Amino acid sequence: MKTIRIFISSPDDVADERQKARDVIASLQPRYAGRFQLVPVLAEELPLHGDMTARQGIDLVLSPEHGLDIAVLILWSQLGSPPDASGRKGGGTEREFQLVLASREASGGTRPAILAYTRDDPDGFLDRQKGQPPDMLDPMLRERQLAEDFIAAHFADASAGSKTRAHHTYTKPVEFAHRLRVHVREILDGLLGDGGGATWDVSEMGAPFRGLDVFEPQHAGIFFGREDEICAVQLALRQQAAAGCAFVLIVGASGSGKSSLARAGVLPAVTQFDVDETVRAWRHAIFIPGTSAKDLCAGLARVLCAALPELRESGTSPDALAAGLRDDPALFCRLVLPNALGAGVRLFLLLDQFEELFSHSAIGPDDRAVFSVAMDALARSGSVWVLATVRSDFYDQCQTLPRLMAMKGARGQFDLLVPDADDLRRIITAPASLAGLRFEKDASTGEALD
Repeated sequence: MKTIRIFISSPDDVADERQKARDVIASLQPRYAGRFQLVPVLAEELPLHGDMTARQGIDLVLSPEHGLDIAVLILWSQLGSPPDASGRKGGGTEREFQLVLASREASGGTRPAILAYTRDDPDGFLDRQKGQPPDMLDPMLRERQLAEDFIAAHFADASAGSKTRAHHTYTKPVEFAHRLRVHVREILDGLLGDGGGATWDVSEMGAPFRGLDVFEPQHAGIFFGREDEICAVQLALRQQAAAGCAFVLIVGASGSGKSSLARAGVLPAVTQFDVDETVRAWRHAIFIPGTSAKDLCAGLARVLCAALPELRESGTSPDALAAGLRDDPALFCRLVLPNALGAGVRLFLLLDQFEELFSHSAIGPDDRAVFSVAMDALARSGSVWVLATVRSDFYDQCQTLPRLMAMKGARGQFDLLVPDADDLRRIITAPASLAGLRFEKDASTGEALD
């Protein structure tokens, strides 16, 4: 089994991100059990001495016993403490970055893979300044300027207005964790294609391709090609929740993969990894309007009872819950939901195939209006995140529901586009690789079937 060493370079101002990075690595380990042993490496764990020459440092980073496969650079408002007292200009993070960059060039561009992240959070920096002694404020500002100069020098071309090296911005540690997980997984999946064996057992879990069937939450392990979209929807949900209405509407053409993105992409990503100081656990429920066309609130009540057994245990009947959603959903969310969820628990509610509100003959305008009020109350409760999918050819009918339009606002809509060439490559090749499958090659041209 191959060891993959993942270096985390991070000053003290991003200590939360450093821990998030370790958590991400730990959460990915089960996916690669038997193939890779993922080992996080912090700066203090690398034997980098201040008097070490550049060549010695490069050799160390590429060595079998200490070598790095992935280097994660995280920056915000400081570069870190200098590693020695020689008076050398620059902080520890700067030296570490130069070392891994030189090592990658020395290896012919193969290792370590470099992932760089910069935090864009002015409000957070102001919070860090609060309570500091007056004589510490100027040094903090100078440190931030040094960090910004470093980012500008290494990641942006001021004259051309373009980035010279790829890096990713984020605002909060949890958003950083989402992005890091996607990027590390892409790198590891690429490495996985070089070896044999399988992590997706076809005999137990079925084929790694779904054909025309939707990807369900249990298929998250073979859902590829929509990683950026997953991150974008997660971020939109979090921003909507912070603004007071946790609702996002995914809009896309028929067959574009809206349901699969929501079920096998966003739902598992949120419920498994969107945990922070305010959320310790998630429950989830999936509701399709057409399955309860005769009484939408009754159908939703049944779905909520299945996801939250505490509702049944409290003695509240599904009929009573349906009445609460129908007659006074705000009161329901204020009195009933908190007792069912408990402290630190939230519900992820997916409203799939939302267009059935308009296409089903048994659902009328009054039904839609009542249901939209219930959705609005849930999304504004502080306890529920609501994600809906709708076909783009029904969006004009969505606009006839003022409550729905108010819920999504300016940032609560995500337009799902067709996959690009790189996305299609991952959709085709990555599931096969996880299942231990290989594509045939044309004997005369050498071109692979994929």
